[in-house]
Amino acid sequence: MHDARRDRGAKENEVTKLDKPLRREVEIDSKPYTLTLGPHKVKLTPKGHRHGIEVSWSALLKMGAREQPALSPAAPPT
Repeated sequence: MHDARRDRGAKENEVTKLDKPLRREVEIDSKPYTLTLGPHKVKLTPKGHRHGIEVSWSALLKMGAREQPALSPAAPPT
């Protein structure tokens, strides 16, 4: 099977740095939303609107660590 990434010289496990906003459309409960992943925050907005839910990456990590201690950087690997 042909892999275009190999043609461009990309390594299999290479990750692209998020240095500018990346927008994608997602459907939640049959309604379209715009998901914007930025270098400092994530934003979910009803499609066609300006205002939505914004959460910084550090706040998101803290929320996850409270609910799932395994996400905490201090937690030992399992």
